[in-house]
Amino acid sequence: MINLIGQCLILKRGLFINFFLYFLLIIEMGINKNQYNYVIEKAIPEAKGKKMLELGDQIVHKQMTEEFGVLSGKELYLSQGYDHTSFDWNGKRGAIVVDLTKLNNDYNETFEIITDHGTIEHIPEQYNVFKNLHNWGKIDCVYVHIVPLHSMEHLGLVNRRFPPHGFYEYSTKFWIELCKVCNYKLIDATNQVRNMESGNKLNHYSSCVYIKTKDSSFIEKTKLDELVKRYTLFYKNGSNV
Repeated sequence: MINLIGQCLILKRGLFINFFLYFLLIIEMGINKNQYNYVIEKAIPEAKGKKMLELGDQIVHKQMTEEFGVLSGKELYLSQGYDHTSFDWNGKRGAIVVDLTKLNNDYNETFEIITDHGTIEHIPEQYNVFKNLHNWGKIDCVYVHIVPLHSMEHLGLVNRRFPPHGFYEYSTKFWIELCKVCNYKLIDATNQVRNMESGNKLNHYSSCVYIKTKDSSFIEKTKLDELVKRYTLFYKNGSNV
């Protein structure tokens, strides 16, 4: 979940964002119990003490607060023993101020786990953010993405589009193809991680886990751009409305 300051900076670049929908969708993303279970079960069942990067100043849903007594993703993962760092525009709750839209080599080969609970979809410069993530991870870094699902895929699951949220929606196929061209080891790619078990507000996320297994340069921009064009939906106004 990208913060309001970040959205304002994007607006200064001439892109319109529906703020009413943005505030509604603060509840939509963030970390819920199903997302957390996916991370623990698929990516980091035994990772205490490892260096972890979380994209965005993430909040947690009510159920997580009640169970763990925390209000943010940083509090949640620190309480479980992870060496946690978070990047966000706002610098709140201990986050380091980093502009994810720009290439940044300050944190190369630093992290062993990188989690994305709904941040990269807010970044128009997809090549920059994916290259940063590649470079910031050490060899054997585990990456977890839980982001908006491609609306055509979402329609097949619940007969409606994914709610308006960010510039991009990702198909399950995107992660499979990304791992092929980047020589990542794919652990899982699924559309079955949900915000709730049932109900008319049930949404499915595009979720994946993969591992960086080689010390190689990131792919060329043309290759990433082709994947994004083929396997995501892009909304130039920042939401699918």
